[in-house]
Parts: sequence; C-alpha cells; structure tokens
Amino acid sequence: MSGRTSARRRAYNRFCPLSLALDQVGDRWALHVVYHLLSGPKRHSELKSYLAGVGNGTLSDRLRSLSANQIISRIAGPAPGSEICYQLTERGLQLAPVIAALSTWGLDILTGDAPGGADDDEVTFGQEWTIGDPGTLPSETYQWRIDGSEFTLSVLGSELVRRRGRVRRPAAELVATKGALASLVRGETTLTAAAQKGEISLQGSRSAISRMFTAVGFPQHWLEPVTDGDGAP
Repeated sequence: MSGRTSARRRAYNRFCPLSLALDQVGDRWALHVVYHLLSGPKRHSELKSYLAGVGNGTLSDRLRSLSANQIISRIAGPAPGSEICYQLTERGLQLAPVIAALSTWGLDILTGDAPGGADDDEVTFGQEWTIGDPGTLPSETYQWRIDGSEFTLSVLGSELVRRRGRVRRPAAELVATKGALASLVRGETTLTAAAQKGEISLQGSRSAISRMFTAVGFPQHWLEPVTDGDGAP
C-alpha cells in the first residue's frame, strides 16, 4: 500500500496528455535510460556505467517503472545464467523523436548560447559517464566553433571545462553549423554528408579526434566515415 501511495503522490493526476506522459518518463534518469537503449539492448552494468552518478536503487526503480509501463522489457541472454538485458518495446521506440527533439533543443544550452542559460565564461561538466577512469584521457584542450561561437573544451580528469574564446594549439578542432550539429544529433545526416556540404570539419590527428569524441560523449561511429589517417575530413 505504501508503494502505491508514494506513486500517486508523485503523479500529476491530471487529464492531460503531457502530464500523463511525464508520469511515466518524467522522473530523473528515466529518459536517459530510454536514450541509451535506443542503440540496442544493454545489461544493467552497461546502463550503470552510462548513468554515472545514479544510485543502484534509483536505477532499479526506473527500470521497474519503465518495465511496468511497457516502455522497456527484460530479455535473457542466450546461455543459461546469462545476465539479463533491457531493450525498448515498440512503445519505447516511439520516444526516439521526442528525445531527438529535446537533444536538439538543448544544443544552445550545450554551447552556452541559450537565452537565459549559463553564460559564464567558464562552466565545468561532470563527464564520469564518458570518462569513467580519470586516467583514460590526457589533460588536453579541444577547440569548437559553432556558427561563429567559439569556445574550448578542456579535459581535467573526469571533468570537461567549457571556456569562451580560443586556445593557441588545440589537440583537435571541430567547426560546424548549428543546423548540421542538430541533424547529426537527430540522426538525419552523417559526418561524411555534412563534411561534403562544408557544414562540418574536423582538424587534428585521428587519435585526438577520437579522444575528443569520447570526452564529449559523441558516438565513435560518427567518426569512421569522415576521417582519414590524419583526421582530416
């Protein structure tokens, strides 16, 4: 009974589609679970690694809730005793365009250009979800220019520090239009297509660009079609 009471206390209890949707996926970390499962089934340990900072109890609660609402399902591995995996149901996959739209909307916040957003000259982000071991990546700085807005991203352990302006010798550089970056996030284009149109370019060694993608959490498969041995598009 206490569990039901708690669930009702958290619910909006409104005859409203937005309220009802948020009742199912509005809890912290819920959409992150869905987002990570868009690329395919994941084990509990893989989800825990991606959701660095979430407690085991919270993750288990989100998995139970998403499963109860038939947004995800559990699947057993091929061998006896294999670890359980989680995958999106057909209903869960319907959230893909929603997550893509939210991610696109968040790009201005990511680059520091959002009205009313954090306009500090220096902002630190916790990247434990991409840099699990602080010794994985060297302390280095990447240069980004998005629609003329220039800022640097410096790796410091498991943190990423965004600063406005330029650095003299970045390890890698990304230049892109905001539209191209949004299309990449939504899966509507590829790095190769964007590079061919002159909407995005990458400079630096292949290994440095790969480290930059790791630090910011971009999928490594984005890199494969667009760079040669020198990292040039």
